[in-house]
Amino acid sequence: MVNVPSTEVVARLALKQRDPDAASHCARELAGFGFVVRSVGARGVGFAGSVDLFESVFGSTVVSNGSRSRFATPPTFPDRLAGVADSVYFPTRPDFL
Repeated sequence: MVNVPSTEVVARLALKQRDPDAASHCARELAGFGFVVRSVGARGVGFAGSVDLFESVFGSTVVSNGSRSRFATPPTFPDRLAGVADSVYFPTRPDFL
């Protein structure tokens, strides 16, 4: 597992359908944009990068509330991801009581 500096955020790119080849394609594209790819699975890609990079690539402001991040408006996908990507989101760890 790759350690991500605290100034960076972690996200998940979900695919439109289960497709290991599309996931590998997306991972390469995300790495080409400058993101750190953390995991690749048949349904999506885990990746990390700076807030500035997320805003530049996905065309939406990233809003942070403590340890939780979200896009201020729906993100847009670069052409190289648009055909296979379904969504991009910032997963949060569950709070157990």
